[in-house]
Amino acid sequence: SLGQVDLIRVLARLVPPELVGSVLDAGFSFDVFDDQALEDRGRTEQGALIFGDLRYRAVILPPLETMPVRTLERLAEFARRGGRLIAVGRLPEHAPGFGTSAAEHARLQDILRELFHSPSAPATLVAKLGPDFIELLRSKLVPDVEFQPGSPELGFVHRETSFADIYFIANTNARAWQGEVTFRATGQSVVVCDAVTGSMEAADIARVSGGRTTLKLALEPFGSRLIIIARSRWEEASEKKTSWPASDVAGELDLSANWELELGSKKFVLPKLVSWTELEDAEGYSGVGVYRRTIELGPEWFGKQRRVYLDFGEGKATGPVPQPVGRGGGYAAPWEAPVREAAVVLVNGERVGAVWCPPYRVEVTSALRAGRNEIEIQVGNTAMNAMAARALPDYRLLWLRYGRRFEPQDMERVRALPSGLLGPVRLSRVELR
Repeated sequence: SLGQVDLIRVLARLVPPELVGSVLDAGFSFDVFDDQALEDRGRTEQGALIFGDLRYRAVILPPLETMPVRTLERLAEFARRGGRLIAVGRLPEHAPGFGTSAAEHARLQDILRELFHSPSAPATLVAKLGPDFIELLRSKLVPDVEFQPGSPELGFVHRETSFADIYFIANTNARAWQGEVTFRATGQSVVVCDAVTGSMEAADIARVSGGRTTLKLALEPFGSRLIIIARSRWEEASEKKTSWPASDVAGELDLSANWELELGSKKFVLPKLVSWTELEDAEGYSGVGVYRRTIELGPEWFGKQRRVYLDFGEGKATGPVPQPVGRGGGYAAPWEAPVREAAVVLVNGERVGAVWCPPYRVEVTSALRAGRNEIEIQVGNTAMNAMAARALPDYRLLWLRYGRRFEPQDMERVRALPSGLLGPVRLSRVELR
């Protein structure tokens, strides 16, 4: 309705979720375009539909009742020049608009017959979605990405630039994933970038064959990576490195006890890690809490092929992931994190990283030294605890003067939340393979 346009819901109605899932399961990413974009910016060249710098080798038509004749003419040109045009479920019956002439309707049907029903039809009509549709896509195009083992919770986006093929790989599951990923691209350098930590490492390449590159990859719960397959060599990322957990844990030091904690002017000594809400007079604290403790490390913690991580635990899912939440149509992951809500880690006065999402760990190798080490962790929670500690606002005078122009929303959800380091905390030493 007027003023209530929701593009996400409109797309979900025009492009069925089952179609989206089938395309992704087949190993392809996709974009969506409309009639105007095709008319204004689209062009066909060597079996590809081109929008600016983006090239598309296949176009899938969702079940449509209507289609402008001009749009179908452009798609017919794409199919005749070698592009893959696939319609799912049904073909359009007529052109849109009350002013459309009978000749235009007839022209639409003539083009559809040529494309889908003639002896040399260049396009394909698929009756329904399912395994046959996925196999059809894979028979016409080499999959862009294949995961082994496969999982519907794994997704990707692919962009091609002048210097590299760039893939964004995401694990939307609450469980870690480890396996092989095959990309429809090759290059002189293959780099794995972690956008959370900023690290860039040479990929663990399993094989390169037939214009495809297969990597070994591990993704933590809700983890993601950028895979950059560059056409030229990147010297700064040429060193072979091995990502967690594809390394051997050689030793651990439990740091779940004996922390000093400052919450504003209050100080605590913690025999074990607990939420701030369990500490005396701290349930309503919102802000930054500072944890400190000292550790002693021997020479076995150091070496060229060793890395040391401060590990805060894994976290766990508390419900289906993801699930709808709130009034805006958003989604959330019900998740118990070991750090509530974010932390900055300093070792011997040097900032080594931050923690706010899986994996809840920070590499601290470069800041450690043999002997005595000072660890400081600055943890911030949300304002919810301070809000819960105060009486709810009384709006009666406002309503009396100005009328009841609003209703407080979700006030029943205002309560103190777990905060701080919940543990366990470990220092882990790994040996690179």
